[in-house]
Amino acid sequence: MVFGQPALAETLGAFWLLAVIFSLATSRFKVSVHVGVNAALATYVSMQWGWGGMWLYGLVAVVAWSRRILHRHEWWQIWGGLILGAGGMWSGLKLMGL
Repeated sequence: MVFGQPALAETLGAFWLLAVIFSLATSRFKVSVHVGVNAALATYVSMQWGWGGMWLYGLVAVVAWSRRILHRHEWWQIWGGLILGAGGMWSGLKLMGL
């Protein structure tokens, strides 16, 4: 995929939408932004470059495990970050037409 100016603007729009979603969710619930951002990255790479980016979800699992082991989040907060990150990125890219 070649990033021209419209595609770049649409991609940045999807990331901006995700930032708004995380800001609203974190102000009410303490979702794991670490897990969410990594899930968003894995989703973005997988959607843009296919199966070659699927291994990044393994990194999401490691980050999720570490956030729980370090007692920074409960499992529901980790799942919330994962769903918001992956779902928000997928929705944002579809909304922007990518």
